[in-house]
Amino acid sequence: MSKQINYYDIIQNKATKVAEVLIYGVIGESWWEESITARQFVADFRNLEKDHDQINVRINSPGGSVFDGLAIFNAISNSSKEIHTYNDGLCASMASVLLLAADKDKVHPAKNSLLMLHSPLTGAWGNRKEIENALNVLDKVQKALVTSICDKTGMDETEVENTYFDYTDHWLTADEAREAGFYDQVEEDEVENVPQNAAAMKFTDLVKQFEPAATIFPDWINRVAPKQNHSNFIDMDIKKLRDVYNLTEEKYPTEDDVLNFVKDQKQKLEDSEAAKTKAETDLETANQTIADKDAEIADLKKEPGAKSATVNKPTDKNKTGEDEDKPAEDFGGAFAACMEVLNPKK
Repeated sequence: MSKQINYYDIIQNKATKVAEVLIYGVIGESWWEESITARQFVADFRNLEKDHDQINVRINSPGGSVFDGLAIFNAISNSSKEIHTYNDGLCASMASVLLLAADKDKVHPAKNSLLMLHSPLTGAWGNRKEIENALNVLDKVQKALVTSICDKTGMDETEVENTYFDYTDHWLTADEAREAGFYDQVEEDEVENVPQNAAAMKFTDLVKQFEPAATIFPDWINRVAPKQNHSNFIDMDIKKLRDVYNLTEEKYPTEDDVLNFVKDQKQKLEDSEAAKTKAETDLETANQTIADKDAEIADLKKEPGAKSATVNKPTDKNKTGEDEDKPAEDFGGAFAACMEVLNPKK
């Protein structure tokens, strides 16, 4: 039975207790972190160990995620079962390290197979501190790869790092790799999986031979320098990066430009908030003015003598406590007296 999960396939034979793992394609789902499939690979490999005495790992891959690759390497390297690895065409970059996960005498390269080693690659974007952190991670990853290779082959770490991890792609035939000390023997069988002119390809193009949609670098790098050889990106010296990708001061903003832009945007936001507050206050004042004017107009439309709808003047009382505007209670009697004076009784 077989189980297909992205870049690897598992073939089990419980009768013979021999299983095969085929790593054919780009390793991992993400170039920048360990993916779910790396953890799944380790789980599947552990299950194989329960029912099989020998596990053959056959590889034809341009490499891929170092983080996925290291998890796979450790699972293979630390197995208590008999492990054999096979180069079925091409083992490049991380795949070359996986090939060497078996004991040296159990590595089986095909006669016409190719091995390619180089320093790990990454992409970085951000301020100086973030770039420096990316460089530190690269140094640690490279050290881990060199140590892994030397632990299995017995080669000298300093020699391996200086020779094969010097930011250049190093292509080796099966015989050259054997002579260099990476493995003990070369198989007489030839395979048909070797990409033509692989050694002349840029690494990004080589990856696309296996997976056309694979993208090693983020889109922003491809937009900035679509025609550049991205293998140069490993050297992250700021000045060299500008030279490689033509990042001139005139074309791209400096850090001060960015900080000034942020400062300007912040000031514009504060000004907008102040303008909004003033507009809301002005609107509230205008609405109150309109309400007052409407009340005055309503008062003017009332009949003479009608009580005002808005003006309630306090009344002043005289010293006797009576209202000055209170009409005389005996007005009728006073009028009658006046008439008697004007018209005396006969």
